[in-house]
Amino acid sequence: MMNNVQDINVLELPTVSLDACGTRLMPNTCGVYLVLKDDNEILYIGQGNNLRARWEGGHHHRLARFKGMGATKVAYILLSDHLDETEALLIKVFQPVLNTRHPLSGKCKLSVDVPVSLKRKLIIEAKQKQTPLTHIVRNALEEYLMRNSSS
Repeated sequence: MMNNVQDINVLELPTVSLDACGTRLMPNTCGVYLVLKDDNEILYIGQGNNLRARWEGGHHHRLARFKGMGATKVAYILLSDHLDETEALLIKVFQPVLNTRHPLSGKCKLSVDVPVSLKRKLIIEAKQKQTPLTHIVRNALEEYLMRNSSS
């Protein structure tokens, strides 16, 4: 395990481009990866038992979000063990925006299973109001709580 993660210089880590051609060059081994913007701001830290497979063909499950936030490259640290501990230490030291739950806004992510019919209604309302679906859901929850609050 890496004990001195605060001494890591992101500029000295091996990197590949975030596109499919670049991620194909990822090593076929265990490690921790850092998703970076051009200015080397760390957006996300993750891990994989096989880094190349994790990024194969540019199909990481968060790729669109990374690119939407300006990510252009992936740096990596090869490890044979202690992936969880090293990843957690790196997140603690670097505090990437996508590894935290909106610390400055006081928001957190909420996941809820709803009937398909309700989801369709919410999507229609979001399109009609030209508002993101998340805003429609948040407003509906706030309105419900205000109407049904016992205080």
